[in-house]
Amino acid sequence: FLPHKSKVLTELETREGGLKIKRCPFNELRLGSKLFTHKLSRNKRRKILRQSLTSESILDDLHIWKVELESVYNNSAKDLSKVEEILFDVKAKQNLRGNPNRYNISRWLFDDELLSPDSENLVIILTASDRLNIEESVRRIRAAYRIVTSLNIQIASQLKKQLAAALDSMGKYEADKFTVTVHTVDIEIECRKISALQKDAFEVDYSNTRKILN
Repeated sequence: FLPHKSKVLTELETREGGLKIKRCPFNELRLGSKLFTHKLSRNKRRKILRQSLTSESILDDLHIWKVELESVYNNSAKDLSKVEEILFDVKAKQNLRGNPNRYNISRWLFDDELLSPDSENLVIILTASDRLNIEESVRRIRAAYRIVTSLNIQIASQLKKQLAAALDSMGKYEADKFTVTVHTVDIEIECRKISALQKDAFEVDYSNTRKILN
């Protein structure tokens, strides 16, 4: 399941007849192409980023909102509907423009690749968790976001290079699962050829997306 407007790593043929690894949206996927998924957990991402960051506090600042949102989620018995109700109540009272609907909340909670919601949604989350000094917290989160976004681009580039090298070394042998290493961190890759493509508009919990069905 690929979420709306999301992208997935795919091996595509170039105009020159070669192959390249690219993050593609659904409409660029082709039957027979190889599709790759990987799980880069928050801890593994921190380990990679830690090697390039000047201070560990940058990651702590970036995750302020996630810690606060998880607190609201846990205090709501992990009921997304209750969290949605709480956040929309804050939005109405604060007259904010954010959109804390169920889908976005699920994405914020379960998508480890998402670094931060926008500022309006950050204010909603931090207000709902009763955090003090919200304006300063938002400033710290956004500053950390800009730094980590730049480093994430480098990580993504390295991942694609290591993935291409792994595929080249395997030759005709096609493994369903293999491991690549980025900055001393092992990342497990799952690979399948696309045998069918179907676009449907139905709701799937975000935690169940980006998974290959066997």
